[in-house]
Amino acid sequence: MSDDAAALLQRIDALARDARARDLLDDTVLQPIDAALHAARTRGIDRPIERLLVVMLCGPTAVGKSSLLNALAGAAIAPVGLGATTDAPLVYLHEGEDPARLFAYGQTLGEMARGEARVVRHTSDALREKIVVDTPDIDSAVRTHRVATEAAVVNADIVLFVTSPEKYKVEEPLRWLAGHRRRHGAAFVLNKWDAAGMGLQFAQRQRVAEDFRALIATFGFADPFMFFVSTRDAAESDGGRGLAALQTWLEEQLDVSTTVAVSARARRASWGELAAALDRAVADLAGTPEDVAAAGRVWRDAAVAAKESVEAEAARIAAVQAPAAWQPQSPGPFGLMLATLPRWRKAGPNAAPGGAPFGAAAVAAMRGAADDVELLARTRHVRAASVIAQWTQELDALARDLAAVPSRAEADVVAANLRARVRRLLARAWTGAAELAITAVLALTLWRLASDFVAGRYEPFSLLGSAAAIVVLVALFGQAGLRLLFPSLASRVAAAARQRASLRLDAAASAMQGALAAQIEAAVKLRASGTALLGDIDREIAALTARAAEDETAARLFAEDAPKRAVARFE
Repeated sequence: MSDDAAALLQRIDALARDARARDLLDDTVLQPIDAALHAARTRGIDRPIERLLVVMLCGPTAVGKSSLLNALAGAAIAPVGLGATTDAPLVYLHEGEDPARLFAYGQTLGEMARGEARVVRHTSDALREKIVVDTPDIDSAVRTHRVATEAAVVNADIVLFVTSPEKYKVEEPLRWLAGHRRRHGAAFVLNKWDAAGMGLQFAQRQRVAEDFRALIATFGFADPFMFFVSTRDAAESDGGRGLAALQTWLEEQLDVSTTVAVSARARRASWGELAAALDRAVADLAGTPEDVAAAGRVWRDAAVAAKESVEAEAARIAAVQAPAAWQPQSPGPFGLMLATLPRWRKAGPNAAPGGAPFGAAAVAAMRGAADDVELLARTRHVRAASVIAQWTQELDALARDLAAVPSRAEADVVAANLRARVRRLLARAWTGAAELAITAVLALTLWRLASDFVAGRYEPFSLLGSAAAIVVLVALFGQAGLRLLFPSLASRVAAAARQRASLRLDAAASAMQGALAAQIEAAVKLRASGTALLGDIDREIAALTARAAEDETAARLFAEDAPKRAVARFE
């Protein structure tokens, strides 16, 4: 099952990474998954269940945790004193155990066991498969002490909560323990159960015991294991008998069966935390194929309206001045006449009526569609922040591209015209014929005028008028022929602009629709993956529940329902 568990954790991790990369889930949803994954791996739920049981002594300041460990060990292995004496966890480990084995429980415990200065070896075979850890105070004024305990307790199977008659009513340590209730088993030790430790309360110790039991019941521990111990009184005293009962409980009652059941319950709690975090994530992965279709209709309608707008603008493109290379040129009088004909650009080819850039109205229509789709996404609870950013970039690029459409269309038309070889050859022939005709008329007129001048005769102005009329007619016929071969530049540019703008609008609508569709499709896939993961987690929990079943000791450690027992009597 450990291989399956490891693969399952990797799949959950991959889902969280994908959701974060596509901005499909908020950090408030992803952070609990990250935290649950980190805790699960730290607790080693992806590794086989070990037969080692980790028992950690935790509690507030000055309640005798170290003294209790010394009493259990039968030797002064932990420093004792007033205040926060323990500044780092101390591991009580059988000499036959390899400290490296503790890495199976997590990095923190493994590192603790590897630091020989914080490890005490023993030879008690009764505790061969038990690891007892003394921890710094959970309410220490020294921050590093609290941090060390928090890091260590993640690897605990059982938290042995130690308090004293002076401290048991302080609720903050109990609240801390309740926060770990489902992750670790818990048992309670009321230390200093002797006249020296209790003072005048010693005579009322029965009432103190009942009060303590009632208090911890309010934190969810209805029927816990409780030990009233003294590390100072004789063995036959109440506290001495309590210490012996605790020793027996640790050595004998916490057997292999209980160890497996405790570990299974702890793992089950970890999987439960992951399931809860993942379930919220799956619920927040919104979006359906119907949402994609609805958005597609909005984009298609917007593209149709935008195309109508650019077609109207293209039809109003002003006449543009053809470049010199637009038609074949000739150096004769006909070419000179063509060059002097007025060809003015009344408005820039990139300007629309009113001075707005070409395509401004089309871009406005597409921006309106983007607003409508964004509202649709919000209504359907689809996270589209990253998609909206892509839309903004696409619309800005669309505005720039449409504004440049007329000039680019003109350049395309001119370039295509220059490549039309047959047409240009015909135009050259037509231009040459016009040049020859006009040159002949002018040459004949000039010869007649020169001859008459030499002969002393002067022709009337009718000759010049006739020559001029013939030249104009030839020029007009020549220009008409060239227009047949080279139609109006403005109309061809308008047609090219309509085509170019239409293609660009289709591409923009497709890109923006595609961005949203990809986002929703990713959400749908992750939701399906998350649902499958929840099913696999349920199977893991079921398997662990079967391993944890029918162990009363483990049930009481994890505060599960059990018949209430009478409080021990202290006479």
